[in-house]
Amino acid sequence: NAISGNLKLACDTLDLTTYYDLFAGKSSAAAKPPSATPAPAPPTTPAAPPAKAEAPRRQMRNFIAEAALGAVYLHEIRITNVQTTVKMDGDRVQVNPCQLWLNGAPAKATVDLDMGVPGYKYDVAANAQAIPLAPIVNSFEPDRKGQIGGTLTAQAKVAGAGTSGADLKKNLAGNFDVGCTNLNLSVLNIRSPLLKAVINVVALIPDLVRNPDNILGTALTAISPGPGAGRTGGLAGELEKSPIDKIVTRGAMGGGKLDLQEAMIQSPAFQADARGAVQLEDVLSNSVINIPVTVSLSQPLAQRLNLVPPNTPTNAAYVPLPQFLTLTGTVGNPGKKIDKLALVGLAARGFSGVGGQAGNVLGTVSGLLGGKTSAGTNAPATSGNRGVGGILGGLLGGSQPAATNAPGATNAPAATNQNPVGNLLNNLLGPRKK
Repeated sequence: NAISGNLKLACDTLDLTTYYDLFAGKSSAAAKPPSATPAPAPPTTPAAPPAKAEAPRRQMRNFIAEAALGAVYLHEIRITNVQTTVKMDGDRVQVNPCQLWLNGAPAKATVDLDMGVPGYKYDVAANAQAIPLAPIVNSFEPDRKGQIGGTLTAQAKVAGAGTSGADLKKNLAGNFDVGCTNLNLSVLNIRSPLLKAVINVVALIPDLVRNPDNILGTALTAISPGPGAGRTGGLAGELEKSPIDKIVTRGAMGGGKLDLQEAMIQSPAFQADARGAVQLEDVLSNSVINIPVTVSLSQPLAQRLNLVPPNTPTNAAYVPLPQFLTLTGTVGNPGKKIDKLALVGLAARGFSGVGGQAGNVLGTVSGLLGGKTSAGTNAPATSGNRGVGGILGGLLGGSQPAATNAPGATNAPAATNQNPVGNLLNNLLGPRKK
C-alpha cells in the first residue's frame, strides 16, 4: 500500500511574511489581554515516562518531489532561483540538490536522512558564499536590527544520529569552516559569553600590566551592555570605538569533543587567536573548555602602551603579546586563567611606559612573585618562593631568600649574587653608581 509518484511545485512569487508572523505568535500575544484573576491551575500528577516506541514506517516508495520557485520573501529576506529535489523511499529521505540565492548570494546543501532511527540519523553538507547577514538578523531577531552587518561564508559537513546533547556527544562527527567579515559589531552588543570574556580581558591589558595583583583579584569585567555602562578597563573606550569586523572559526567534531583548529576575532584595535578543545557533555552548555588565547594589539595601540618589541616590522598591522590568557570553565559559564609569568614579560617589555619608572616594574615583578604586595606590605618568605620566584629573583639581580632560623639564632648573611644576567639587569635597572 505504499505511495509512489511525483510531485512538482512551481511558483513565480511567494510571500511568507504574514504566515511567519502568524505562526511566530505575534498576533495572538498582542490580542490576548492578561487575566485580572487567573484561575487556579488544576492539580497535576507526574506522568510516567513514555515507553520508547519504534519509529513508524513511512508509506512512501520512490516518491519524488521537485520545487522550482522564482522568488520567496520573508520580511527582509529574499530567496530566488530555488531548485530542490526531495526523494522519499521508506524511512530514507534525500534532498539533492537544494540550491538557491539568498539576498543575491549562492547557497546549496545536500541532506541524507534516515527517519527509521529514533532521533533520526543524518548526513548534511552545506556551502554558502558571502551571505548578507543584516537581512537575516533583522528578520528573525528584530530587537537586534541594525547591530550586525557584513557577510557570512561557510562550509560544513556533519553526520550523526539524534539531536540531544547526549546523542551529539556520542555520534556527532564532521568539520566546519565559517567566516564573517565586515560585521561592524559593537563590543557592547556581543552576547556570546566566550567573546565577552576575551573582550573584557583585552580592555584590561593596561591595568594588568600596571598592577596585576590587584586586577587579578577582580571579576575582570570591563565592558557591560548599554552605552556608557561598565567602562572601567583601560582600553574599554578604545574597543567601543573599534567594532568587531571579522570572526573566523574552523574545526572538527568527533569522539565526544569539538577540536577548535582556528578561531579568530578581529577589530581595528586588536586581534585574538585561539586553538583548543571543547569536551562535549550531555548538557551542551556544561561542555568543558580549555582554550589558550593569543592577543595582539594594533601597532599604534601597542606603541602607545610601549609594548612593541624592537624588531617588529613597521608595516605589521598587529603586535602579538605573550600568551597570558586561557579560557576555562564551561561553554555556558566560561572562566579566565591569567598567566602571571607571561605578564612579567609583558611588563618588562613596556617598563619604560608602565608607571613611568623602572622601579615600578620591579615592584610589579616582586608582587607577582609573592614579595611586596600592591599595598606595600612585605609578605614573609616561604619555601614556595624558592622555585619560580627564586629563579626569577636571581635573574633580576636579587639574592636568594634566606632560610628561616629558629628563635634566638643569628641569620647568616645572604650569599652574593653571581648571576651575570642579574648583574646586567641590576646595572640597567638599579640606582646609578656615583
